[in-house]
Amino acid sequence: MSSESDTATLNQPQWPRIKRILPHVWLGFIVLSTLIICLCTLNYAHNWGGDFSAYIMLARSICQFSTGEFIENNRLTVEQSSTRVGPVAYPWGFPVMLAPVYATFGLHLLALKMVGVCFIWVYWWLCGMSSSAFIHLFGDQLVCYCLQ
Repeated sequence: MSSESDTATLNQPQWPRIKRILPHVWLGFIVLSTLIICLCTLNYAHNWGGDFSAYIMLARSICQFSTGEFIENNRLTVEQSSTRVGPVAYPWGFPVMLAPVYATFGLHLLALKMVGVCFIWVYWWLCGMSSSAFIHLFGDQLVCYCLQ
């Protein structure tokens, strides 16, 4: 009698366990497919009209310990321009993440773009694999601070 109940227990579907794992599998699929798309669309080309060039210059100034010089040069550029080209001082979060890559690889665009891909992937992984509201709030605040 005992062996029949053990066999019946083993043959029962594990729906509660599958339901608990399924959201993590789905999120893992989304994160992995997003990472693959990001990696496949990276290239060496870049439009230098955006803020990315300023972030690279900030990263360089962090590596060379010349942040004051960068701010002064950028202030002069902003004040002497006929149109508003950007703020005098950009947020420091993203350039701080770019600085080690710039120090290691120099002006290697693919390596600098990988910082953003890695950051997005880590952010999704932290938020998806954690049920903590603190991680979600901290991750959202970190994204807002670094990518203003």
